[in-house]
Amino acid sequence: MSAPTTSVPFEGGTSFLLTTCGSEVRRRWARVLSDHGLTPHHFALLEVLDHVGGASQKELASAVGVDPRNAPPLLDLLDSRDLITRADSTLDRRRQVIEITSLGRSIVGLLRTTGMEVENEYFAPLAPHERQELRRLLLVLGSRSNREEQKSETPARSGTRPRRPRLDDQPFLY
Repeated sequence: MSAPTTSVPFEGGTSFLLTTCGSEVRRRWARVLSDHGLTPHHFALLEVLDHVGGASQKELASAVGVDPRNAPPLLDLLDSRDLITRADSTLDRRRQVIEITSLGRSIVGLLRTTGMEVENEYFAPLAPHERQELRRLLLVLGSRSNREEQKSETPARSGTRPRRPRLDDQPFLY
């Protein structure tokens, strides 16, 4: 008698399929980052710093959706690897300005390239026009979600998780 097999109903709902695909891409991306001793949050912090220049710890935590209390260990690792610098603000002694270093920029560039390779490998079964259409449809859904979220936003309560900004030009999730 053969052992029963368990199959996943991949023909299930669209949300299930989208979640399954997203989880697989994120798993592959996390493996790439892990090979460099980083996590998706580390990369997100570096990506934001590369995009905006200097920022405070609070601004960075908000931009990547990390609780501000959890940001110091993330930043400590980046600092210990000389990927960021921290300096006291000249305008406010209580605030530190965090900036990406040239080594940090190099790592971000390398990881962007590697991330595109991961993305290209995952989406290889789709023709270029199918990838463009999928992206277009996902952007439509994403912008709809953001509009609905903005409409329903109430003043932030203490202890709520900061909202992540929408970055349409990012090729993959961080």
